[in-house]
Amino acid sequence: MDGYERLDLLDIAISHIPIQDLYETADRIQASNTPLPCFEDALAEALVKWFKPTFMVWVDPILCPICNGSMECRAVQGPSTDEERKGGAGRVEIHGCNKVGCGGVVRFPRYNDLAALMKSRKGRCGEFANLFTLFLRAVGLRARYVWNAEDHVWNEYYSPGQDRWVHLDSCENARDQHHLYSNGWGKKMSLVVAFSTDGAHDVSRAYIPEGGQWEEAMRMRKYSEDQLSQVVRRITQRGREGRPKEEFDRLEREDERDRTWWQEEGEGRKSGTQEWKDARGEGGK
Repeated sequence: MDGYERLDLLDIAISHIPIQDLYETADRIQASNTPLPCFEDALAEALVKWFKPTFMVWVDPILCPICNGSMECRAVQGPSTDEERKGGAGRVEIHGCNKVGCGGVVRFPRYNDLAALMKSRKGRCGEFANLFTLFLRAVGLRARYVWNAEDHVWNEYYSPGQDRWVHLDSCENARDQHHLYSNGWGKKMSLVVAFSTDGAHDVSRAYIPEGGQWEEAMRMRKYSEDQLSQVVRRITQRGREGRPKEEFDRLEREDERDRTWWQEEGEGRKSGTQEWKDARGEGGK
């Protein structure tokens, strides 16, 4: 998580962000008949609504650069160019044109490097959550990167007005919709973990409703809650080593309050084609 605190990357990020416009949008939200609990909430709302598609573009489907027809992923390779390696591409998707005789090919590197992402400005949920973490930090919000074992990632920011961490999904332009995935997309989830410079937290109960869905999540898990708790606690202890006692105590109090979440009305996933969403079990109920 230290990469999100690098001053050089934060400077580049803030140069891309229309901070004055976002502040004005946040001010309008707070001056409306339905203000949010604090300015930070309004700023997060403005940022997540701006990020896609104004800055980042969702890559799906990929269209052929020759005939503008549909393409499909034919292979996945490792990085083979200097640009792909420099951009930290863990893998490169090779997409081929579906039109007989066209021969169009597109390489889609899945960049991890933040500077490369700010240059390419495209991706899917992994690239979105990775870069959005940096953008949240650039505008001064405390941020967490949230990982789901069933192949999705998103973010959270800390709301001083609500005294809790709040869900953000830059792919969906969504804020404070903790049950978007389980109830809205119909996604079956077993484990959700949030990461920040302050440690790791099992936040599964914030995103998986009690009852049948939670019982199913427990059956899907490979490890017990106690085992997972020990792992995330060790990560958190390492992240907080050397912190002043006052700061350490404040973070411990936050952890205690980190179990209060609001249930939101479900809605189906917006990002991606219907076929892609259905294949992932995220098309909604």
